[in-house]
This record gives sequence, C-alpha cells and structure tokens, in this order.
Amino acid sequence: CFYFTYDMTHSSLPNQTIYMEDYRLVDLETGEVYYGNSTDLNARDNSRVIYKGTKSRFMVCFDRLPSHVRRFSLMEGECNENAFCFLNLNMNNFSIAQDVNWRVYQGNDDEGTVSFFTNENIGYIDVFFGEFKVGTITRFFSDSNYVPTCGDTGEAMLTVRLESGTYEYSAVCGQTVWRGSVTVTREGCQKVKFNK
Repeated sequence: CFYFTYDMTHSSLPNQTIYMEDYRLVDLETGEVYYGNSTDLNARDNSRVIYKGTKSRFMVCFDRLPSHVRRFSLMEGECNENAFCFLNLNMNNFSIAQDVNWRVYQGNDDEGTVSFFTNENIGYIDVFFGEFKVGTITRFFSDSNYVPTCGDTGEAMLTVRLESGTYEYSAVCGQTVWRGSVTVTREGCQKVKFNK
C-alpha cells in the first residue's frame, strides 16, 4: 500500500478534485505492469474535493509484489501535470518509518470542510474545537455583503477538513467569544461567519 497526502495548504487554487484513476506500478527492470486493486478514493464522477488551506490523505494498494521488484515507477492516468507520477523509485534507498501515525490515513473518504470568516475589521480571531486551536483568521473580507466560497482568499478565511459529524467550536478575539456547533457532511462545505 502507498500512502499519499494531497496538500492544498499553500495552493493558489481555491480547490482541487482528486479521484481514483489508473494507478499502476511499472517494474523498471522487466517492464511488467501491476495495477492498483483498492483505494479509499472514489471514481471521477464522485470526486473528493480538497479546499485551499487543507490537506487530505488517501491510500492505493496493490497485490503483493514479487520480491525482485526493487526499481519501479508509480503512475496514474497519462502521467501528465494533472496526474500523480513518481518515477524511478528504488526500494533499496528506502528505510522503515518508525513514527508514522497510520490513523491519519483512515476515514478520509468520509470527510467534509468547514470555513470560518468575518466581514468586519475586528482583529485576529483564534478558532478552537474543544481545547484544540485549529488556526487564526488574520484578515477580513471588506465587503460586508460578500459571502466567500470554501477555499477563498488566504488568511481572510480559515478552512478545516474534518470527519463527518457535529462539532462544538469556539472563537476568541480579545474579550469577544463566539460559541456554536457546526455539522460537517461528506464532501460538504459549511461556512461560519463571525460578527461583533
């Protein structure tokens, strides 16, 4: 199994869709092709949406490979700029990871997104789920009527990817505190606006 992280935290795009295509592994010694047989990604017509400011993890598994496969390329689709292509990998150069939290690769096919924002110049807003700080809103949308989309402009919006469920949140700006709950749905995008 190969474990991937699709990272949109510093992307210039507001969102990107990822889906299972033609994952294959090509043995560079023999030219033999092995095809992925399972993944937690869906097909193109049910793509996973990753919004700017977030990341998503997924895995692609193959049948057990013959022990002689040591140098290979791992490819998807046409291996162009819109596909994953990892060329000329050499298993002799890899080591066993000791500190990987494999749980972060589980349940990602049932995730959604929530975005927090404000249209008022009220200062930095720290956002929490329970005791865990998920980030800080450092800017605001100056148009009071503007309703952004998930993955919108940079630091004016804090976007978080979570497993489906209902979450209690709080947000703090100086002496002002907001509390509420938000329900995250699979591939959904909920928005929470903070006002004075």
